Amino acid sequence: AAATALLVAVAPNTGFTLQNARADGTLDASCSRRTAAAGAAAATLTTGPFWRPAWAAEEVEVTQAQLGVGMGATAEELVLPKFFVGEWAVVAQLYQVEAGKGGEQALNAAFPRAGDALKGVRDTMGTADGEFVARRRWQATSKQVPGSPEGDGGALEDADGVSVGVFAAAQALAGRSAPIQPRTDGAVEIGASGGIRFQLRAAGATGRPDPTLGDGGFRINELFEAKTIAGASVEGEPAIRISTYWKRVQANLAAGKDAKGLPDSAEAGFGMGKADPSRPYFLQAVQVVYLLSDPTVPSDSAVATYTTRFLYSPILPTKG
Repeated sequence: AAATALLVAVAPNTGFTLQNARADGTLDASCSRRTAAAGAAAATLTTGPFWRPAWAAEEVEVTQAQLGVGMGATAEELVLPKFFVGEWAVVAQLYQVEAGKGGEQALNAAFPRAGDALKGVRDTMGTADGEFVARRRWQATSKQVPGSPEGDGGALEDADGVSVGVFAAAQALAGRSAPIQPRTDGAVEIGASGGIRFQLRAAGATGRPDPTLGDGGFRINELFEAKTIAGASVEGEPAIRISTYWKRVQANLAAGKDAKGLPDSAEAGFGMGKADPSRPYFLQAVQVVYLLSDPTVPSDSAVATYTTRFLYSPILPTKG
């Protein structure tokens, strides 16, 4: 059973856990409060220097045989570098929200009432409602990271709970308070304003090391089919592409200028747990959500984009 801890409902054996379970079985993606420690970290993301990768998405076709590229039906199937293994306290901040060249008209044509969500989410930028904290966990696996030496092993995300990608897509479609309903066939349903309901289904994911991002650089791309199943009709086959860019920052730099202003609260796990001294590093990530009128559309032609920045602090495993 989920147990409320700080800002979020956290079940002991789940990976990314933002949602509070409702009696009707849906999940509420909202969280309106934050701890002082998480607030300090979020303030650093706002005012301090922060790593910003080159976000230009690669519009290339990949095959399973391509060296250095891992593939899966979902991001949870991708093998990440071994240093991801363990439990993490996460603080995130919504950084940028933009409609595409066609404005809200093009956005609403592909995703009904998504323009309302965009305006609502945009209004939270720079406020506590534009930030959240969570726990996330990866487990060790003997499977290999793409392109890594044989025998190194890697990390697989705990697949319990609602994935980061689904949460991000739900926020873009219907706002932070959108109810998320997992289905037995692997899809999820998302409720939006005006009786609109969307169905999301994972349509593939790729992951690969990327040294251009910095130490431990790794990038993940996910694709979701996004259908409007109630409240409106839509022509075409809209989709959502999510690109996440990772790097590692050594903790021994945290007190120096090269650490780019990492907050002291990160060393304390943002108040969500006891810091793990066996992992002397933090993780930074930038996630960009692209709402597309068609899955073949390049990312720079998205009808809307949402960008979120993440800071991960290693914490000891949750008991229970």
